[in-house]
Amino acid sequence: MKLQIKTTFSFSKLAKNINSILKGTSSTIAKQWETETLNNIDNQRGRVGEKLADNTPFTIRLKGHSKVMVDTESLLTSIRAKGDTLSMNGYGWDNHVGIKRPKRPFIGFAEGHPNYDKNSKEVFKTISKDIGKALKK
Repeated sequence: MKLQIKTTFSFSKLAKNINSILKGTSSTIAKQWETETLNNIDNQRGRVGEKLADNTPFTIRLKGHSKVMVDTESLLTSIRAKGDTLSMNGYGWDNHVGIKRPKRPFIGFAEGHPNYDKNSKEVFKTISKDIGKALKK
């Protein structure tokens, strides 16, 4: 008696395509981070949904408004996802980590952010679809 097993999937094909799958997933995440970072600035919230630190009274008088991280909109126009990378003006990072100003972690999203579940599901859906395609013979 001879046993023959046929498969409908190929792990070797998945192995060959894993780098492009991960790059595609990273691109999806970068685009989400672009969208959520812009929303965070617009809604004055941090990456986990918390309120950003207020401007000082001096800064409010100087700018003429109290909106945090909005002055010339140069930062807003610089926030862009390019492939699997998120880029922005350098002082955006200074705000995020608190270099010479109050720390305002606004880049992207993390657990606790209002859109965390929606974005996580989208990433999982994207990677699942790509892995499924790569497994097919």
